[in-house]
Amino acid sequence: MDFTFDSEQNDLRGAVRGLLDRAYGDSEQRRRVVAADPGFDEKTWARLAEMGLLGLPFAEEHGGMGAGPIEVAIVAEEIGRVLAPEPFVEAVVLAGGVVAAVGTDAQRAEVLGPLAEGGSVLAFAHAEPGTRWSPAAAGVTATEDGGTWRLTGVKEPVPNGARADVLVVSAVVDGGTALFLVRGDAEGLARIGYRTHDGGRAAQVRFDGTPAELLGEGGAADGTADIERAQAAARIAYSHEAIGAMEAALRTTAEYLKTRKQFGVTLSRFQALTFRAADMYISLELARSTALWAAMVQDAGGDVVTAADRARLQTSRAGRHIGQEAIQLHGGIGVTAEYEVGHYTSRLTAIDHLLGDGDWAAARLAAGVATYETVDPLGAPYTG
Repeated sequence: MDFTFDSEQNDLRGAVRGLLDRAYGDSEQRRRVVAADPGFDEKTWARLAEMGLLGLPFAEEHGGMGAGPIEVAIVAEEIGRVLAPEPFVEAVVLAGGVVAAVGTDAQRAEVLGPLAEGGSVLAFAHAEPGTRWSPAAAGVTATEDGGTWRLTGVKEPVPNGARADVLVVSAVVDGGTALFLVRGDAEGLARIGYRTHDGGRAAQVRFDGTPAELLGEGGAADGTADIERAQAAARIAYSHEAIGAMEAALRTTAEYLKTRKQFGVTLSRFQALTFRAADMYISLELARSTALWAAMVQDAGGDVVTAADRARLQTSRAGRHIGQEAIQLHGGIGVTAEYEVGHYTSRLTAIDHLLGDGDWAAARLAAGVATYETVDPLGAPYTG
């Protein structure tokens, strides 16, 4: 399989890297940005829109660029490399992906157009207290009254939920789980935002008879499968964000080993430490190839859910290994809030728990192992 990028994809990588280096090349700048609400830089968000990145995966008729999963992966990796706090995966890949998959043409144009232009932020309000990574809603209910849908219940955590202009909400209906759009100024909507350990933002969102617009047409059809596919696409994008963070953590660690002296020699002269750094590199490359393979499966129309689980499992293991080793090899400086290596580890930990961690992915893959008979190189195992 060919894992190399073509010239246009390399140009995209260079352009995104240049933009994000100017914005967050100085780690102190990122700390200033995440210290204040909304937790990301609105100007950088607007610049991402000017480059067409916020509409990257959407159809051109809906204001997008019509690009594929590989291009999305490139952007996500560059975001992870500098720990850019802009909610690209959350707003574009996940929430935007749900609207693109389920919404009507009018809804796609109305919601995705402003997102692509940088004038709007979307959030997917799906997780609920007491649930763990299920594609179905359980606590928030939707009822129709005189042609108007109203939502009642609590969603938490909702990444960037306090800042979002539009919430994409899952709710229980008679037919299963339906999807709705809720405007940020809707009646009966209450949001309590808070900071997460990695510097991001999340919120508790309460609906109290809140008016909502049914997403899609043909009635409140069950959207569980659409949610699962959108979450799978987001897990693949998060895997690539994790690749960028792991690569930066490894590079920082390698530079430290080459310059820090102990007993009169640099740490890189100690063979045990260089072996540990080499093991970090192996973990990174295994995770990189698996994540890129998953993006290729998605691009080819294969089983994106199983491919995403495989990518999540490998990046989860690699992220934990590289993050912990990076801190240990730095010694005392690795645990200080001022030094960047701890921030990479914190973000890797957060990614591992978004939409399902590595143990969860392993359990899902193990549950179906008895039915695997043949492996498609551009898809997941299928039964013969």
